[in-house]
Amino acid sequence: MNTFSVYLQTKGPLIESALDRYLPPSTREPTALHRCMRYSATGGKRLRPLITLGVAEMLGCDAERVLPTCAAIEFIHTHSLILDDLPCMDNDDFRRGRPTSHRQFGESIALLAADALLNLAICLLGTNHRLAGIPPETALDIIREVGETVGTDGVIGGQMADLAFLPSSEVTATILERIHVDKTARLFRLSARAGALIAQAKPAQLEGVGAYAERLGLAFQIVDDLLDHADGKSDASNRSGVEPSYARSYSPLVARDLAVEATSRALDSLSRFGEEARVLRALARYNLERAS
Repeated sequence: MNTFSVYLQTKGPLIESALDRYLPPSTREPTALHRCMRYSATGGKRLRPLITLGVAEMLGCDAERVLPTCAAIEFIHTHSLILDDLPCMDNDDFRRGRPTSHRQFGESIALLAADALLNLAICLLGTNHRLAGIPPETALDIIREVGETVGTDGVIGGQMADLAFLPSSEVTATILERIHVDKTARLFRLSARAGALIAQAKPAQLEGVGAYAERLGLAFQIVDDLLDHADGKSDASNRSGVEPSYARSYSPLVARDLAVEATSRALDSLSRFGEEARVLRALARYNLERAS
C-alpha cells in the first residue's frame, strides 16, 4: 500500500473529527444554513489539510497543534467549491457524486454557506493562539497568507481569468498554467506553508514546502482534468468547451507528461529534506497514480 494511503487511513479520522468539532451543529439556528455548511464539507480527499498536517509533522510539530488550521484550510477550500459550482460560475449540478450545494439548498443559502465557511476559517485561525497555543504573530502570518491566496492575486483572480476566457481565445501554455496555479495550486501552497509556519520552519524549509505544494497542486489539476474528461464530467457544464483545461488543450498523453513534469519539480523541491518527507513524496506519486 502506498505510504500516503497509510497516512490517509491513520490521519484522515483526525481531520474528520476536527471538521465536525468546529462546524456549527446542524440543529443550531439557522438550521438550513448550518446543514448546508455541513453538507458542503462532507466527502472529498482532504488533501489540503493532510498537506498542512504532513508538513507540520515532518518538521516535528505535534498533530494536535495543527488540527484547527487543518479544519480552516478545508473550510476555505469548501467555500471555493460552492462558489465555483454556482450557475454564474461553472454551473455544475454534481460535486463528489451528489447534488451541488446550490442544487440541494438553493443558490441563496449556498452563497451564504460559502461566506460563512470562509468567516469560520478566519475565526479559527484568529483564535489559534488559544485553541492550539500558536504564537499570535504566527496566526497573523497565516491569516495574511490566506488573504493573499484567496484574493485577486490568487483564487479569485484565477476564477476571474477563467470566466473571462472566450471560445475564440488562444490557449497558451502560459495562460493555462497561470489560471490553474491561481485557482488550485495556490491553495495547495497555502496548505503547506501554514503547516510550516506553525512548526516554526526556517526560511529555506518554508520556501521548499511551498514550491513543492504549488507544483503538486498543478499536477493535481492536470490529473483531475484528465479524469473529468475521461468520464464525461467536463461536458456536463453549460460552460463546457469554454473553460480552459489541460484535457481540452492537450492530448491525454501530453497532458499526463505535463503532470509528470510538475510532479518531478515538486519532488525536486523536497531535496533538502530527508526520510522525514516520505509522506509528502508519496502523496505526489499517489496523485500520478490516479491518472494510470
